[in-house]
Amino acid sequence: MEEPVRYEHIRNDALGFEMDYDYENFVRHSEQDREVFVSCWDDAGKPENYLEVSYSPLSAEAAAASVIETLSNEYEVRRDDAFPLELAGSCIRIYADEVKGGGYMPEYLQTLYIIPAGDGCRIAAEHMYIVASEGFGRRFRYMMDTFSVVAAQTSGGENQQSASGSFTGVQGTEFVVPDGFVQLDERPNIGYQYTFRHPDYEIRIAVNEIAPGYIPEGAYETDYNIASKNPDVTYFNHGENWFIQSGYNNNGEEIFYSKECLTDRGLKTFWITYPTARREYGDPIAAEFEKNCRF
Repeated sequence: MEEPVRYEHIRNDALGFEMDYDYENFVRHSEQDREVFVSCWDDAGKPENYLEVSYSPLSAEAAAASVIETLSNEYEVRRDDAFPLELAGSCIRIYADEVKGGGYMPEYLQTLYIIPAGDGCRIAAEHMYIVASEGFGRRFRYMMDTFSVVAAQTSGGENQQSASGSFTGVQGTEFVVPDGFVQLDERPNIGYQYTFRHPDYEIRIAVNEIAPGYIPEGAYETDYNIASKNPDVTYFNHGENWFIQSGYNNNGEEIFYSKECLTDRGLKTFWITYPTARREYGDPIAAEFEKNCRF
């Protein structure tokens, strides 16, 4: 009898999808432009068995044509124009399971689902080592049957929208943004970032998450050492795998307050900055944000 599998429901508003994933057998890696679910037995730097989900502004037909053109360099590609997914409905399925011109199966199999949506499409790509493809294929198929499309938040870098209330990051960080803030679209080099600004008080809040497997070696230790020795830091406190710091930037004209924590779901950080002249507004907002933030 096959052992029961435990799933976690996730939602990614930036990419515009939600689904269940098998958290006991896969490790979730979140990036700005994709979610990747890698087998827990694989090397995260060079995975062999994984499911990758991304957003595309192209129509499903245009995205499918682009995928087929790329895969056709190495594979004999087949296409199913009306493949049914339980929640997402009909999609285009593309699968590459034969070496181009060779008549034999490749070392790795690839199957892609192009799911149409009003704002473009979602692309879910399965990549499997052929020897393990039966088991992984079954698990990926169950995950894809729980897949559904939600509206993607795809504002440009200069755009901003009103934002307040409770948020949950892709790596599980929970935090509350007070009224009066707008959300900015800022993309870090590594990880996923949520940035907010209060236009009247010039208060800025940023929450950053870096998934396990993508954290630069020694990043937490480096940040800790810099903070503990920074002459601009006027308050510093720490515990096991976390530290808090606050102080002044720009010759005392700006106050900063931050917390960093290394958890089993990644490296989590928040930063809050505001003009010293606005500290009557900034101090209580920073204190309340720290109180309600859960890494």
